[in-house]
Amino acid sequence: MSHQGGAWGWVGESGRALELPGGSHCDVAPPGRARLRYDESVDALQLSRDGGAYENLQVGSGGSERLAYGTMPLVWPWANYPLTAGALNGRALGNGGEELYENFDLYTRSRWRIVVGDGQVYDPLSFSTLAEVVAWVNDNVPNNGGNFTAGARLFCYDAVDESIHPLSIVFGRNANMARLKSRYWSPGVQNAVTERPWSDEGGDEALNELWTELFGAPLAALPWTDNERRCFWLSRNMKRLYDMPNRSALAAAPIPGSGNRHMQQYESGDRVPAGGAGFSWSDSATEFAYVVVSPAGAYQERLDAWSAMSQIPRCLSTGASILAGIPLESSLGDRAVLVKPVGIDQVYFEYVDQSLYRLEFVAGSDRDLTRRMRVLSPEFSTPGQYTGPCTIDQWWDAVSRATTSYHGHGPGLGTGAFQLRDLSTNRVSALSAAQVKWLRRYRGRPLACVVGNKP
Repeated sequence: MSHQGGAWGWVGESGRALELPGGSHCDVAPPGRARLRYDESVDALQLSRDGGAYENLQVGSGGSERLAYGTMPLVWPWANYPLTAGALNGRALGNGGEELYENFDLYTRSRWRIVVGDGQVYDPLSFSTLAEVVAWVNDNVPNNGGNFTAGARLFCYDAVDESIHPLSIVFGRNANMARLKSRYWSPGVQNAVTERPWSDEGGDEALNELWTELFGAPLAALPWTDNERRCFWLSRNMKRLYDMPNRSALAAAPIPGSGNRHMQQYESGDRVPAGGAGFSWSDSATEFAYVVVSPAGAYQERLDAWSAMSQIPRCLSTGASILAGIPLESSLGDRAVLVKPVGIDQVYFEYVDQSLYRLEFVAGSDRDLTRRMRVLSPEFSTPGQYTGPCTIDQWWDAVSRATTSYHGHGPGLGTGAFQLRDLSTNRVSALSAAQVKWLRRYRGRPLACVVGNKP
C-alpha cells in the first residue's frame, strides 16, 4: 500500500493498526477489520474501522493527525447491566486495557473515542475519571435493563498540531560519568578521574567498591587524593563512550597509560603515573564489575558481572546511575580500571516554557499496539539554556513494559520519543526525531538505554 508524499503500512504483530504519514496510527479493534477508500464527493480519504461507518482522514499539512495510544474493552454483548467499576477492572486487565486502566489520570488531557456495537462511533469525547466512563457506558450503550445488547470499546488518542514545533534537542547522559569528568574535560585531554567526583565522599566510596569487586581488596583507605582517583581511566573516544570494548581487541592493542593516568604498582602497591606502559584486560580479575549510585550521588551497591544482568533493570527503575569497571593490568602486574557508563539515566532538552507546554514521553514497540505516555518533571528549566534533567525512573516503566522480556532477551524491545503538549489546547507536537532506544546485552553489558535518531 502506498501514498504519494508518505508511506502507508500495516503495523503491529497482528496488523491491526494502519500507520499513516507522519507516524500516526489509526487503530482498529480485534479482529482488525479496516477499509480505506477515496470519496470524490467530499475529496477525502476515508477509513472504516471494524465494519463501521467511513470517517474522513486528514493527513499531511492540510489537517490534524492522530497519535493513538491504546484501547480498552468496556462491555461485551450480554454483559450485566449496569456496568460497575469492579466489572470494568476485570474486563480491562488481561484484555489489552491495562495501560489505560492503571494510568487513566495521565490521559485526562487526551481525547477519547468509543465504538459501540457494529460501528457507531462517538468521537471526540472527554473524560476526567474512570467513573465518568462507567456512567457514559450505562447512559449510552444499548441494554434491556438487565444486560447490554451491544459491546463497546474505548480508544485514546491525541490530536497532533503541526504548529507546535517538535523537540529538536534531546541529550542523554549518564549522571555518574558526568560526575567523574572534570569541569574542563574534553576527549584526549582528561584520560582519568582527576578531581574529587562528588561534593562528599560518595564518589570515592563508589570507585573504591568498584575496585574491590574487581580485584578482591580496596584500592586504598579513604579519604583519597588524586593519586588514587587517577587509577580510574576514562574513555577518550566520545563516539564510542557507551560501547563496551572487545576483550581480544584490548589484548591486541593495549591501552596506553599516558597523560594523567595512574596505576597501582604490583610490587609496592603505590599509586604512581602509568607512563607509556600498555595495559590489557586483566586475566587475574573478574570479567566486569558494576557500581550503583543514587540520583543524589550516594553509593548504593556493587554488582558482579553475573548478578548485574538481572539486577540492573531493578536499579534503573529507581533512577539510579550505573558504571561498569573493566580490570586492566600491565605485563608487570600493575593495575588500573577502565570506567564505562551503562547507558544513559538522564535526558535534557532545549528550553521549554512549562507554563505553556508539558513535556511527555511516549513509548511502544512493533509487537505492541499500545503506546504508553508518561508526564516528565524536569529539575530545571532555564530560559535561553536548557530544560532538564528528567531521570530514567520517570519513563522507565513505559519503555520497559513495551518489551517482551524484562531483561531484554526478547525480540520486541521498546523505543520511546518525546512530545510537547499545549496546555491551552491540549494538542501535541509531533514526536521527536530523537528516540530512547535499548541496547541489548552485549560483551558483558546488561540492558541499557541510549538516545539515537530514528532510522
